Amino acid sequence: MSCLRLVRIAVLLCLTVVFAACQGDNDVQPTQSLQERLVQQLAAAESGEQIDLPAGQFQFDEAIKLTVTGLTLAGSEDGDTVLSFVGQQTDEASVQLLADGISVRNLRITDARNTGMRVDGVQSATLSAVQVQWQDVDAGPRGIVVSDSRRVLLDDITVHGATETGILLRSSAAVVVRQSRVNGSLMGIDVRNSQHSDLHSNVVVDNTQGIRIINAPTETLSAYAIRLFDNDIMRNNKDNTAAEASELAELWRGIGVQIAGGDAIEVYGNRMAENDTADIYVRTVMIDDATQQPSVLDPYPESIYVHDNQYGDSGMQPDGFKLKWLRWTLFGFGGRLPPVIWDGQLDRTKQINDLTPIHLRLCVPEDESPVLNLDQANGFANPQVEPNWHQCRLPSLPGVTING
Repeated sequence: MSCLRLVRIAVLLCLTVVFAACQGDNDVQPTQSLQERLVQQLAAAESGEQIDLPAGQFQFDEAIKLTVTGLTLAGSEDGDTVLSFVGQQTDEASVQLLADGISVRNLRITDARNTGMRVDGVQSATLSAVQVQWQDVDAGPRGIVVSDSRRVLLDDITVHGATETGILLRSSAAVVVRQSRVNGSLMGIDVRNSQHSDLHSNVVVDNTQGIRIINAPTETLSAYAIRLFDNDIMRNNKDNTAAEASELAELWRGIGVQIAGGDAIEVYGNRMAENDTADIYVRTVMIDDATQQPSVLDPYPESIYVHDNQYGDSGMQPDGFKLKWLRWTLFGFGGRLPPVIWDGQLDRTKQINDLTPIHLRLCVPEDESPVLNLDQANGFANPQVEPNWHQCRLPSLPGVTING
């Protein structure tokens, strides 16, 4: 054997020993988890910094809190960054945006114990290509919550299977929800005591109710200036499984859009079909359904403009015996409730010569759906279709612009 060959063998043996030693070190010192690394990065982050997360599925047992102004948290561009919170010990939101100007994109959150993501008390935030879903555990109550915040954009959001609300906007203003999908939840999108906001180009299907705009009686900010347009709102007929103590227990199954109190609301250019009770339901909120406390806000929905929507085969199987009876008695066994139904309550203190001014009415143009007055306050005693009273038009609302 030549000296050169002996040298080569000796080198290979040395390299093999070194490689084996390195592997042994890795086994003894496990790689730091993504959760540990992210906590360290967030603690050291500076304003305007971007933190990139790799593709893969990662386990988290504690909430992520973003508290640095202008921070960006970005998953992989292919959308394969999955954060599972199946082991989370607390009931707080799994991902929390708590400072101004934060952006989160390309992230999938699974198995949140409570709320998947919460935007709380901020001036400006952006969520893009964010998914919240439940796979391995019982679903949490809410997908994404925007609370007490301003200038928030939710773009390309997906929420599936929340036990209460897919997307909740609470006491916020200048919020835009667009190009998003919510399904399999009790309430698809809930706009609660919020103002000057747009919901458009969304798909809201297979929930108990699709979209609700509500003046919740116990809040202090009144719902105002909300536009719903260019949405697909269909097949929202899921059984109501809310706990008896929840105000959501009173929801009628099979409603596409519910307007419960609030003023200056425009619903137009939407495609609605196969909602068993009605495509649009407008009602007064006198008391809190859960606590029975009277409303501290104006309970009457006023200046409601419904126009240029496309309606399909809705109103065929309304929720509850009374609504079924109305369908049979007013429209025949094979008939259906009109796409727009109204509880029939009016604020008599604002009438002039016993008439509600046009600018305060529920307006549906003449060539569109008639409105069924349910006479709900009187136990559905005298329901009737009222085409003439509602044949009016209102000025369109301005769009919402989010700067920064």
